[in-house]
Amino acid sequence: MNQYLQVATGPYQLLLNCAAVHEVLNVNHHDTAFIAGHLDIRNQTYEVLNSRAILDLEPILNTTHTGVIYTQNLNTAAFILLFDRVVGLQHVSAQQILPLPNVSKRLSCLFDGVFIDNKLDNKQLIYRLRYPLDDDVLFSSPKQNA
Repeated sequence: MNQYLQVATGPYQLLLNCAAVHEVLNVNHHDTAFIAGHLDIRNQTYEVLNSRAILDLEPILNTTHTGVIYTQNLNTAAFILLFDRVVGLQHVSAQQILPLPNVSKRLSCLFDGVFIDNKLDNKQLIYRLRYPLDDDVLFSSPKQNA
């Protein structure tokens, strides 16, 4: 079984490999809901990427977001991914991860499979973020990968 942090942004439920998650924190900043920037946490500056921008969703301004200090692969610096909220931890076996349904090229670059959560009344598709993830995927605009 692998352990994942389950987060949500808009209609998307996502699984992040816990091996890549360094810390989860609340981010209350006026413009971080859409504008990627930098954030100083305990005298360390992190680049901030908003999952709403990555998923090409409308921003939500003036609200508290969940920030995940994350490393996309062993050769890159940690950065902060902003999400709408944390759902919790999931323990998922490799057999429970299914192939992606027919999705856009952008989503197929970000995700490598789905987990179907049967605990809810209506079955929820939870997308697993690729790990490791190519640098170009997160740090390029959604329009370039459409």
